[in-house]
Amino acid sequence: MNLPDIPHGTKEFRVDLSLRGMSKCLSSTIPEIKVFQNEVPAGVTQLYLILEDLDFHNFPHGTKLIPYEGFGGVLQDSFTIFPLCPPQGSHQYRLTVRAYDGDNKIIGFGQTIQQFPE
Repeated sequence: MNLPDIPHGTKEFRVDLSLRGMSKCLSSTIPEIKVFQNEVPAGVTQLYLILEDLDFHNFPHGTKLIPYEGFGGVLQDSFTIFPLCPPQGSHQYRLTVRAYDGDNKIIGFGQTIQQFPE
């Protein structure tokens, strides 16, 4: 999956992805995703979540656009993904969170990469 260029000067914020406790090849998997509210830029109205397998042609495991109303913490139950099922060994999975303002402009982003299975 190709991501559009993030505009120069866009604020970066921390996000966290936990794949611990997830079962390999289990359907309807929900990862634990955390957004650090104190780092999200003011004016954000939506978050766009993208999870990709970097070791398999950037295979998209899920995308989700969710409204953002200033909550922080875990986005559990917000993002159901395709099963994580690397054929051999483990793969790297990248979570990208794009933050949009009311005019649908990217004003912030965060990324993290996790290995699965560990």
